[in-house]
Amino acid sequence: MAVETISLPSIDLANFPEELGKLTASATGLGCFRVVNDGIPVGLMTEAKAAASSFSKLPDDIKLRSRNIIYGSNFWPSRDFMPFLEPFSLYDATSTADVLAFCSSMEASLHQSGDLRL
Repeated sequence: MAVETISLPSIDLANFPEELGKLTASATGLGCFRVVNDGIPVGLMTEAKAAASSFSKLPDDIKLRSRNIIYGSNFWPSRDFMPFLEPFSLYDATSTADVLAFCSSMEASLHQSGDLRL
């Protein structure tokens, strides 16, 4: 059986909006892309990944507090066929109030919540 190789497109934000056509084609075709030159410091990305990863280490009884925003969208433990996926429900990630409500229900530390409570 032949193995198909897929090249993940990179969208260079330092060259935006010239990359808009490439972004549109990637989003509507393959459905994903990689962003480069976004200006986000590597240290901040590392901290964000560590904070997000720490949620997967919470006890199941706390993880199950994730709200069921859309039926079936609350916490799902990882499964053999998806060992790296543990989704949580968050109504609006752009709303500080919603993020704080989620973090409160998960008993998140200041580090996990991104110090939003300060």
